[in-house]
Amino acid sequence: MSDLTLPQNSSDRPQDGTPGSPGPAVVPLTFEQQRYHAKINQAGWMHKNVRISFEIQGDLDTSRLVEALGSFVRRHDALHMRPVPGPDLPQGQQAHPVGADEQVVSVRSVRAASAEQFSRYASAVLSRDVVTPWAAGARPFTLRLLSQDDRHHALLATFQNLVFDGRAHHLFAREVWRDYEALGRGDTVPSTAPSFAAAAIRRREGATPERTARARQDWRRRLAFEAVNSWTRPPEAVSTEDGVVRVEFPAEIVGQLRRLCERERCTVPQWVVGSFARAAGRAAGRQRLAIWTTLDTRSTRERDLVGMLAGSAPLSLSGLDQNLPGVVDQVRGQLLNALRHQIMTSQDIAACTAELPPGIAARDGQQIIVHLRTFEGDYAATRDTGPSRITTDAYPLVRISSTQDSAMLLSCNAYHDRLFISLRFDGETVGRPLARSILHAMATDVVDTVARASASAAPRPGAARTEVPRPAVPLVR
Repeated sequence: MSDLTLPQNSSDRPQDGTPGSPGPAVVPLTFEQQRYHAKINQAGWMHKNVRISFEIQGDLDTSRLVEALGSFVRRHDALHMRPVPGPDLPQGQQAHPVGADEQVVSVRSVRAASAEQFSRYASAVLSRDVVTPWAAGARPFTLRLLSQDDRHHALLATFQNLVFDGRAHHLFAREVWRDYEALGRGDTVPSTAPSFAAAAIRRREGATPERTARARQDWRRRLAFEAVNSWTRPPEAVSTEDGVVRVEFPAEIVGQLRRLCERERCTVPQWVVGSFARAAGRAAGRQRLAIWTTLDTRSTRERDLVGMLAGSAPLSLSGLDQNLPGVVDQVRGQLLNALRHQIMTSQDIAACTAELPPGIAARDGQQIIVHLRTFEGDYAATRDTGPSRITTDAYPLVRISSTQDSAMLLSCNAYHDRLFISLRFDGETVGRPLARSILHAMATDVVDTVARASASAAPRPGAARTEVPRPAVPLVR
Protein backbone atom coordinates (compact mmCIF):
# COMPACT_ATOMS: atom_id res chain seq x y z
CA MET A 1 0.00 0.00 0.00
CA SER A 2 2.96 2.34 -0.40
CA ASP A 3 1.27 3.75 -3.53
CA LEU A 4 -1.42 5.31 -1.32
CA THR A 5 0.76 8.00 0.22
CA LEU A 6 -0.49 11.52 -0.38
CA PRO A 7 1.11 13.32 -3.34
CA GLN A 8 3.66 15.92 -2.31
CA ASN A 9 3.31 19.62 -3.10
CA SER A 10 6.79 19.83 -4.58
CA SER A 11 6.34 17.32 -7.38
CA ASP A 12 2.68 16.47 -7.94
CA ARG A 13 1.13 19.94 -8.08
CA PRO A 14 0.58 21.25 -11.66
CA GLN A 15 3.59 23.30 -12.70
CA ASP A 16 3.39 27.02 -13.45
CA GLY A 17 4.97 28.00 -16.75
CA THR A 18 3.89 31.65 -16.70
CA PRO A 19 6.53 34.23 -17.69
CA GLY A 20 7.58 36.72 -15.02
CA SER A 21 8.24 40.47 -15.12
CA PRO A 22 7.27 42.82 -16.51
CA GLY A 23 3.75 41.85 -15.47
CA PRO A 24 0.45 42.99 -16.98
CA ALA A 25 -1.54 45.98 -15.79
CA VAL A 26 -2.99 45.88 -12.28
CA VAL A 27 -6.75 45.16 -12.19
CA PRO A 28 -8.77 46.34 -9.17
CA LEU A 29 -10.27 43.79 -6.83
CA THR A 30 -14.03 43.41 -6.99
CA PHE A 31 -15.89 44.61 -3.89
CA GLU A 32 -16.54 40.98 -3.02
CA GLN A 33 -12.84 40.10 -3.33
CA GLN A 34 -11.78 43.04 -1.17
CA ARG A 35 -14.33 42.24 1.54
CA TYR A 36 -13.51 38.53 1.48
CA HIS A 37 -9.76 39.13 1.78
CA ALA A 38 -10.26 41.55 4.67
CA LYS A 39 -12.56 39.11 6.44
CA ILE A 40 -10.24 36.12 6.31
CA ASN A 41 -7.31 38.26 7.43
CA GLN A 42 -9.29 39.52 10.42
CA ALA A 43 -10.27 35.95 11.26
CA GLY A 44 -6.65 34.83 11.12
CA TRP A 45 -7.12 32.63 8.04
CA MET A 46 -4.62 32.59 5.20
CA HIS A 47 -6.82 31.07 2.53
CA LYS A 48 -10.02 29.22 1.72
CA ASN A 49 -10.45 26.79 -1.14
CA VAL A 50 -13.63 25.85 -2.97
CA ARG A 51 -13.77 22.09 -3.52
CA ILE A 52 -15.37 20.17 -6.39
CA SER A 53 -15.23 16.42 -6.81
CA PHE A 54 -16.69 13.78 -9.12
CA GLU A 55 -16.67 10.01 -8.90
CA ILE A 56 -16.65 8.55 -12.42
CA GLN A 57 -17.59 4.91 -12.90
CA GLY A 58 -17.42 3.39 -16.35
CA ASP A 59 -15.63 4.34 -19.54
CA LEU A 60 -13.58 7.54 -19.46
CA ASP A 61 -11.25 9.06 -22.05
CA THR A 62 -8.72 10.61 -19.68
CA SER A 63 -6.82 12.55 -22.36
CA ARG A 64 -10.08 14.09 -23.56
CA LEU A 65 -11.04 15.10 -20.01
CA VAL A 66 -7.61 16.65 -19.48
CA GLU A 67 -8.09 18.67 -22.67
CA ALA A 68 -11.52 19.86 -21.51
CA LEU A 69 -10.06 20.91 -18.14
CA GLY A 70 -7.21 22.76 -19.86
CA SER A 71 -9.65 24.61 -22.10
CA PHE A 72 -11.66 25.74 -19.09
CA VAL A 73 -8.57 27.08 -17.33
CA ARG A 74 -7.20 28.87 -20.39
CA ARG A 75 -10.35 30.75 -21.38
CA HIS A 76 -11.31 32.05 -17.92
CA ASP A 77 -8.98 34.88 -16.91
CA ALA A 78 -10.03 34.74 -13.23
CA LEU A 79 -7.90 31.59 -13.00
CA HIS A 80 -4.89 33.52 -14.30
CA MET A 81 -4.98 36.08 -11.50
CA ARG A 82 -2.42 36.70 -8.79
CA PRO A 83 -2.83 39.29 -6.04
CA VAL A 84 -0.51 42.29 -6.06
CA PRO A 85 0.81 42.64 -2.47
CA GLY A 86 0.09 45.79 -0.51
CA PRO A 87 0.88 46.94 3.02
CA ASP A 88 -2.40 45.56 4.43
CA LEU A 89 -4.61 44.22 1.62
CA PRO A 90 -3.73 43.43 -2.00
CA GLN A 91 -3.40 46.56 -4.15
CA GLY A 92 -5.13 44.68 -6.95
CA GLN A 93 -4.57 41.64 -9.14
CA GLN A 94 -2.76 40.77 -12.33
CA ALA A 95 -3.59 38.23 -15.02
CA HIS A 96 -0.76 35.87 -16.00
CA PRO A 97 -2.10 33.79 -18.92
CA VAL A 98 -1.57 30.05 -18.90
CA GLY A 99 1.26 28.95 -21.17
CA ALA A 100 0.51 26.70 -24.13
CA ASP A 101 2.66 23.89 -22.70
CA GLU A 102 1.79 24.48 -19.06
CA GLN A 103 0.59 21.40 -17.21
CA VAL A 104 -2.64 22.27 -15.39
CA VAL A 105 -3.89 18.77 -14.48
CA SER A 106 -2.14 16.12 -12.42
CA VAL A 107 -2.98 12.63 -13.75
CA ARG A 108 -2.16 9.65 -11.55
CA SER A 109 -2.92 5.93 -11.31
CA VAL A 110 -3.55 4.71 -7.78
CA ARG A 111 -3.33 1.13 -6.59
CA ALA A 112 -6.06 0.30 -4.12
CA ALA A 113 -7.38 -2.99 -2.76
CA SER A 114 -11.02 -1.91 -3.17
CA ALA A 115 -13.27 0.88 -4.40
CA GLU A 116 -13.82 1.91 -0.78
CA GLN A 117 -10.08 2.26 -0.18
CA PHE A 118 -9.71 4.29 -3.38
CA SER A 119 -12.52 6.59 -2.25
CA ARG A 120 -10.91 7.08 1.16
CA TYR A 121 -7.66 8.00 -0.57
CA ALA A 122 -9.44 10.49 -2.87
CA SER A 123 -11.09 12.10 0.19
CA ALA A 124 -7.71 12.42 1.89
CA VAL A 125 -6.12 14.04 -1.17
CA LEU A 126 -9.04 16.45 -1.60
CA SER A 127 -8.92 17.35 2.09
CA ARG A 128 -5.21 18.12 1.90
CA ASP A 129 -5.75 20.34 -1.16
CA VAL A 130 -8.59 22.22 0.56
CA VAL A 131 -6.29 23.41 3.34
CA THR A 132 -3.22 24.09 1.18
CA PRO A 133 -2.46 27.84 1.19
CA TRP A 134 -2.09 29.85 -2.00
CA ALA A 135 1.69 30.00 -2.43
CA ALA A 136 3.24 33.11 -3.96
CA GLY A 137 3.49 32.76 -7.74
CA ALA A 138 1.27 29.66 -7.86
CA ARG A 139 -1.95 29.18 -9.73
CA PRO A 140 -5.18 29.58 -7.71
CA PHE A 141 -6.31 26.01 -8.48
CA THR A 142 -5.33 22.36 -8.22
CA LEU A 143 -6.81 19.81 -10.61
CA ARG A 144 -6.26 16.09 -10.12
CA LEU A 145 -7.48 13.05 -12.04
CA LEU A 146 -6.99 9.83 -10.08
CA SER A 147 -7.68 6.39 -11.56
CA GLN A 148 -8.01 3.10 -9.73
CA ASP A 149 -8.48 1.25 -13.02
CA ASP A 150 -10.11 1.80 -16.42
CA ARG A 151 -13.57 1.85 -14.83
CA HIS A 152 -13.14 3.91 -11.65
CA HIS A 153 -11.85 7.49 -11.51
CA ALA A 154 -11.93 10.56 -9.27
CA LEU A 155 -11.78 14.14 -10.56
CA LEU A 156 -10.73 16.47 -7.73
CA ALA A 157 -10.61 20.26 -8.08
CA THR A 158 -9.89 23.00 -5.58
CA PHE A 159 -9.96 26.73 -6.30
CA GLN A 160 -8.96 29.71 -4.17
CA ASN A 161 -12.19 31.42 -3.12
CA LEU A 162 -10.62 34.83 -3.82
CA VAL A 163 -11.11 34.18 -7.56
CA PHE A 164 -13.84 31.51 -7.56
CA ASP A 165 -17.36 31.62 -6.06
CA GLY A 166 -20.42 29.38 -5.98
CA ARG A 167 -21.59 30.40 -9.46
CA ALA A 168 -18.14 29.56 -10.80
CA HIS A 169 -18.55 26.12 -9.19
CA HIS A 170 -21.63 25.56 -11.35
CA LEU A 171 -19.88 26.85 -14.48
CA PHE A 172 -16.90 24.54 -13.97
CA ALA A 173 -19.08 21.45 -13.66
CA ARG A 174 -21.30 22.42 -16.59
CA GLU A 175 -18.57 23.51 -19.00
CA VAL A 176 -16.05 20.75 -18.35
CA TRP A 177 -18.53 17.95 -19.04
CA ARG A 178 -20.03 19.87 -21.98
CA ASP A 179 -16.58 20.23 -23.55
CA TYR A 180 -15.68 16.61 -22.80
CA GLU A 181 -18.69 15.44 -24.77
CA ALA A 182 -18.09 17.97 -27.56
CA LEU A 183 -14.50 16.82 -28.01
CA GLY A 184 -15.77 13.25 -28.25
CA ARG A 185 -17.93 14.31 -31.20
CA GLY A 186 -14.99 16.07 -32.83
CA ASP A 187 -16.44 19.55 -32.19
CA THR A 188 -14.43 22.64 -31.34
CA VAL A 189 -14.78 23.92 -27.77
CA PRO A 190 -14.91 27.64 -26.88
CA SER A 191 -11.56 29.37 -26.54
CA THR A 192 -12.85 32.62 -25.01
CA ALA A 193 -15.15 33.56 -22.15
CA PRO A 194 -16.43 36.78 -20.51
CA SER A 195 -13.55 38.62 -18.87
CA PHE A 196 -13.40 38.77 -15.09
CA ALA A 197 -10.82 41.58 -15.29
CA ALA A 198 -13.20 43.70 -17.40
CA ALA A 199 -16.05 43.02 -14.95
CA ALA A 200 -13.89 44.11 -11.99
CA ILE A 201 -13.04 47.38 -13.75
CA ARG A 202 -16.71 48.03 -14.63
CA ARG A 203 -17.78 47.60 -11.02
CA ARG A 204 -15.23 50.03 -9.66
CA GLU A 205 -16.07 52.60 -12.34
CA GLY A 206 -19.79 52.26 -11.55
CA ALA A 207 -19.33 53.02 -7.85
CA THR A 208 -19.98 56.74 -8.06
CA PRO A 209 -19.92 58.85 -4.86
CA GLU A 210 -23.72 59.17 -5.04
CA ARG A 211 -24.27 55.42 -5.32
CA THR A 212 -21.78 54.74 -2.54
CA ALA A 213 -23.52 57.22 -0.23
CA ARG A 214 -26.89 55.53 -0.83
CA ALA A 215 -25.33 52.13 -0.23
CA ARG A 216 -23.81 53.21 3.07
CA GLN A 217 -27.12 54.65 4.24
CA ASP A 218 -28.92 51.41 3.42
CA TRP A 219 -26.26 49.26 5.12
CA ARG A 220 -26.45 51.42 8.26
CA ARG A 221 -30.19 50.76 8.42
CA ARG A 222 -29.80 47.00 7.97
CA LEU A 223 -26.90 46.71 10.41
CA ALA A 224 -28.90 48.61 13.02
CA PHE A 225 -31.79 46.18 12.49
CA GLU A 226 -29.41 43.25 12.91
CA ALA A 227 -27.97 44.67 16.14
CA VAL A 228 -31.47 44.75 17.66
CA ASN A 229 -32.81 41.55 16.04
CA SER A 230 -29.86 39.16 15.95
CA TRP A 231 -30.26 35.67 17.36
CA THR A 232 -30.58 35.19 21.10
CA ARG A 233 -30.86 31.91 22.96
CA PRO A 234 -34.56 30.88 23.18
CA PRO A 235 -35.83 29.53 26.51
CA GLU A 236 -36.59 26.20 24.81
CA ALA A 237 -32.97 25.69 23.68
CA VAL A 238 -31.11 22.77 25.27
CA SER A 239 -27.33 23.13 25.36
CA THR A 240 -25.48 20.44 23.42
CA GLU A 241 -22.24 20.14 21.52
CA ASP A 242 -21.99 22.04 18.24
CA GLY A 243 -23.15 19.96 15.31
CA VAL A 244 -24.86 19.61 11.93
CA VAL A 245 -28.31 18.33 10.94
CA ARG A 246 -29.32 17.61 7.36
CA VAL A 247 -32.35 17.05 5.17
CA GLU A 248 -32.60 15.98 1.53
CA PHE A 249 -35.58 16.80 -0.67
CA PRO A 250 -36.08 14.19 -3.44
CA ALA A 251 -36.84 14.90 -7.09
CA GLU A 252 -40.59 14.55 -6.51
CA ILE A 253 -40.71 17.47 -4.09
CA VAL A 254 -38.08 19.52 -5.93
CA GLY A 255 -40.06 19.30 -9.18
CA GLN A 256 -43.26 20.52 -7.47
CA LEU A 257 -41.35 23.27 -5.69
CA ARG A 258 -39.85 24.52 -8.97
CA ARG A 259 -43.28 24.66 -10.60
CA LEU A 260 -44.67 26.55 -7.59
CA CYS A 261 -41.78 29.04 -7.70
CA GLU A 262 -42.41 29.65 -11.41
CA ARG A 263 -46.03 30.54 -10.64
CA GLU A 264 -45.00 32.75 -7.71
CA ARG A 265 -42.21 34.38 -9.78
CA CYS A 266 -39.48 33.56 -7.33
CA THR A 267 -36.52 31.17 -7.21
CA VAL A 268 -36.00 27.97 -5.23
CA PRO A 269 -33.19 29.59 -3.15
CA GLN A 270 -35.51 32.50 -2.28
CA TRP A 271 -38.10 29.96 -1.16
CA VAL A 272 -35.50 28.16 0.96
CA VAL A 273 -34.47 31.40 2.70
CA GLY A 274 -38.09 32.30 3.40
CA SER A 275 -38.93 28.85 4.72
CA PHE A 276 -35.87 28.78 6.97
CA ALA A 277 -36.48 32.30 8.32
CA ARG A 278 -40.11 31.44 9.11
CA ALA A 279 -39.16 28.18 10.84
CA ALA A 280 -36.37 29.81 12.86
CA GLY A 281 -38.64 32.70 13.86
CA ARG A 282 -41.38 30.37 15.04
CA ALA A 283 -38.92 28.20 16.96
CA ALA A 284 -37.58 31.25 18.79
CA GLY A 285 -40.95 33.01 19.18
CA ARG A 286 -39.67 35.89 17.08
CA GLN A 287 -41.43 38.06 14.49
CA ARG A 288 -38.27 39.88 13.43
CA LEU A 289 -34.97 38.31 12.50
CA ALA A 290 -31.78 39.36 10.71
CA ILE A 291 -30.21 36.88 8.29
CA TRP A 292 -27.01 37.14 6.28
CA THR A 293 -27.09 35.45 2.89
CA THR A 294 -25.00 35.21 -0.27
CA LEU A 295 -25.73 37.46 -3.25
CA ASP A 296 -24.45 36.96 -6.80
CA THR A 297 -23.86 40.39 -8.38
CA ARG A 298 -23.43 39.13 -11.94
CA SER A 299 -25.52 40.89 -14.56
CA THR A 300 -27.45 38.90 -17.16
CA ARG A 301 -24.61 39.18 -19.67
CA GLU A 302 -22.17 37.92 -17.01
CA ARG A 303 -23.95 34.67 -16.14
CA ASP A 304 -21.10 32.63 -17.67
CA LEU A 305 -18.34 34.63 -15.97
CA VAL A 306 -15.99 32.74 -13.66
CA GLY A 307 -14.63 34.80 -10.77
CA MET A 308 -15.42 36.16 -7.33
CA LEU A 309 -18.61 38.21 -7.72
CA ALA A 310 -20.67 36.80 -4.84
CA GLY A 311 -20.72 38.36 -1.39
CA SER A 312 -22.84 38.30 1.74
CA ALA A 313 -25.34 40.90 2.92
CA PRO A 314 -27.79 41.25 5.84
CA LEU A 315 -31.55 40.95 5.29
CA SER A 316 -34.06 42.59 7.64
CA LEU A 317 -37.06 40.27 7.95
CA SER A 318 -40.24 40.94 9.92
CA GLY A 319 -43.77 39.53 10.09
CA LEU A 320 -42.44 35.97 10.12
CA ASP A 321 -45.83 34.66 11.33
CA GLN A 322 -47.49 35.26 7.95
CA ASN A 323 -47.97 32.48 5.41
CA LEU A 324 -44.91 31.11 3.64
CA PRO A 325 -45.53 32.77 0.23
CA GLY A 326 -45.78 36.12 2.05
CA VAL A 327 -42.43 35.60 3.78
CA VAL A 328 -40.86 34.49 0.48
CA ASP A 329 -42.15 37.63 -1.21
CA GLN A 330 -40.53 39.73 1.53
CA VAL A 331 -37.26 37.83 1.10
CA ARG A 332 -37.32 38.48 -2.65
CA GLY A 333 -37.76 42.21 -2.10
CA GLN A 334 -35.00 42.27 0.51
CA LEU A 335 -32.60 40.45 -1.82
CA LEU A 336 -33.27 42.87 -4.69
CA ASN A 337 -32.69 45.83 -2.39
CA ALA A 338 -29.46 44.37 -1.00
CA LEU A 339 -28.23 43.61 -4.51
CA ARG A 340 -28.45 47.29 -5.42
CA HIS A 341 -26.19 48.22 -2.51
CA GLN A 342 -23.35 45.70 -2.68
CA ILE A 343 -20.74 48.31 -3.75
CA MET A 344 -19.23 48.35 -0.26
CA THR A 345 -15.65 47.78 0.85
CA SER A 346 -14.71 46.34 4.23
CA GLN A 347 -13.81 49.88 5.32
CA ASP A 348 -17.26 51.12 4.29
CA ILE A 349 -18.96 48.40 6.34
CA ALA A 350 -16.72 49.07 9.34
CA ALA A 351 -17.60 52.77 9.14
CA CYS A 352 -21.33 51.95 9.00
CA THR A 353 -20.95 49.72 12.06
CA ALA A 354 -19.21 52.52 13.94
CA GLU A 355 -22.02 54.91 13.00
CA LEU A 356 -24.85 52.85 14.56
CA PRO A 357 -27.21 54.94 16.74
CA PRO A 358 -26.28 55.42 20.42
CA GLY A 359 -27.20 52.43 22.55
CA ILE A 360 -27.08 50.01 19.60
CA ALA A 361 -23.95 47.90 19.33
CA ALA A 362 -23.12 45.39 16.64
CA ARG A 363 -23.23 41.85 18.01
CA ASP A 364 -20.53 39.42 17.00
CA GLY A 365 -21.07 35.68 16.82
CA GLN A 366 -24.89 35.68 16.85
CA GLN A 367 -25.47 35.84 13.12
CA ILE A 368 -27.72 33.57 11.15
CA ILE A 369 -26.04 32.83 7.83
CA VAL A 370 -27.43 31.19 4.69
CA HIS A 371 -25.15 29.95 1.90
CA LEU A 372 -26.92 29.27 -1.40
CA ARG A 373 -25.61 27.35 -4.40
CA THR A 374 -27.73 26.55 -7.46
CA PHE A 375 -26.93 24.16 -10.31
CA GLU A 376 -29.12 25.19 -13.23
CA GLY A 377 -30.73 23.41 -16.15
CA ASP A 378 -30.58 19.63 -16.21
CA TYR A 379 -27.55 19.46 -13.93
CA ALA A 380 -28.16 16.50 -11.63
CA ALA A 381 -26.45 15.30 -8.48
CA THR A 382 -25.87 11.97 -10.24
CA ARG A 383 -25.77 11.72 -14.02
CA ASP A 384 -25.81 8.53 -16.09
CA THR A 385 -24.43 9.20 -19.59
CA GLY A 386 -24.57 5.57 -20.71
CA PRO A 387 -20.83 4.91 -20.92
CA SER A 388 -20.26 6.34 -17.45
CA ARG A 389 -21.99 7.35 -14.23
CA ILE A 390 -20.87 10.69 -12.74
CA THR A 391 -21.60 11.52 -9.10
CA THR A 392 -20.89 14.98 -7.70
CA ASP A 393 -19.59 15.75 -4.19
CA ALA A 394 -18.66 12.11 -3.86
CA TYR A 395 -15.68 12.58 -1.54
CA PRO A 396 -16.27 14.07 1.93
CA LEU A 397 -13.50 15.90 3.73
CA VAL A 398 -11.59 13.96 6.39
CA ARG A 399 -9.55 15.07 9.40
CA ILE A 400 -10.78 18.66 9.05
CA SER A 401 -12.72 20.36 11.82
CA SER A 402 -14.28 23.80 11.89
CA THR A 403 -15.19 26.15 14.70
CA GLN A 404 -18.79 27.32 14.97
CA ASP A 405 -18.62 31.13 15.02
CA SER A 406 -22.27 31.88 14.21
CA ALA A 407 -25.53 30.81 15.80
CA MET A 408 -26.71 28.97 12.67
CA LEU A 409 -25.26 28.38 9.22
CA LEU A 410 -27.69 26.98 6.65
CA SER A 411 -26.18 25.59 3.43
CA CYS A 412 -28.37 24.82 0.42
CA ASN A 413 -27.25 23.01 -2.73
CA ALA A 414 -30.05 22.96 -5.32
CA TYR A 415 -29.72 20.45 -8.17
CA HIS A 416 -32.18 19.50 -10.89
CA ASP A 417 -33.00 16.23 -9.11
CA ARG A 418 -32.21 16.97 -5.47
CA LEU A 419 -32.19 19.70 -2.84
CA PHE A 420 -29.59 19.20 -0.10
CA ILE A 421 -29.86 21.35 3.05
CA SER A 422 -27.60 21.26 6.08
CA LEU A 423 -27.81 23.34 9.25
CA ARG A 424 -24.65 23.83 11.31
CA PHE A 425 -25.59 25.09 14.76
CA ASP A 426 -23.99 26.52 17.87
CA GLY A 427 -24.60 24.16 20.77
CA GLU A 428 -24.93 26.86 23.42
CA THR A 429 -27.41 29.23 21.74
CA VAL A 430 -29.30 26.68 19.61
CA GLY A 431 -28.55 23.05 20.52
CA ARG A 432 -29.32 19.91 18.54
CA PRO A 433 -33.01 19.46 19.54
CA LEU A 434 -33.94 23.00 18.47
CA ALA A 435 -31.85 22.73 15.28
CA ARG A 436 -33.65 19.50 14.35
CA SER A 437 -37.05 21.05 15.05
CA ILE A 438 -36.22 24.08 12.86
CA LEU A 439 -35.17 21.89 9.95
CA HIS A 440 -38.20 19.59 10.42
CA ALA A 441 -40.58 22.58 10.54
CA MET A 442 -38.94 23.92 7.38
CA ALA A 443 -39.31 20.58 5.58
CA THR A 444 -42.94 20.26 6.70
CA ASP A 445 -43.72 23.82 5.62
CA VAL A 446 -42.28 23.22 2.15
CA VAL A 447 -44.13 19.92 1.67
CA ASP A 448 -47.45 21.33 2.93
CA THR A 449 -47.19 24.41 0.71
CA VAL A 450 -46.34 22.56 -2.50
CA ALA A 451 -49.07 20.00 -1.74
CA ARG A 452 -51.69 22.76 -1.33
CA ALA A 453 -50.47 24.48 -4.49
CA SER A 454 -50.66 21.24 -6.48
CA ALA A 455 -54.15 20.47 -5.15
CA SER A 456 -55.46 23.94 -5.99
CA ALA A 457 -53.93 24.17 -9.47
CA ALA A 458 -56.69 24.51 -12.06
CA PRO A 459 -56.97 21.49 -14.40
CA ARG A 460 -56.88 21.89 -18.16
CA PRO A 461 -60.28 22.58 -19.79
CA GLY A 462 -62.21 19.35 -20.07
CA ALA A 463 -59.83 17.45 -17.80
CA ALA A 464 -61.04 15.89 -14.58
CA ARG A 465 -59.44 17.07 -11.35
CA THR A 466 -57.26 14.38 -9.84
CA GLU A 467 -56.08 14.06 -6.28
CA VAL A 468 -52.36 14.74 -5.90
CA PRO A 469 -50.92 12.66 -3.06
CA ARG A 470 -49.05 14.64 -0.43
CA PRO A 471 -45.32 13.77 -0.46
CA ALA A 472 -43.80 12.43 2.70
CA VAL A 473 -41.85 14.94 4.77
CA PRO A 474 -38.10 14.18 4.40
CA LEU A 475 -36.37 12.95 7.53
CA VAL A 476 -33.92 15.19 9.35
CA ARG A 477 -30.64 13.40 9.99
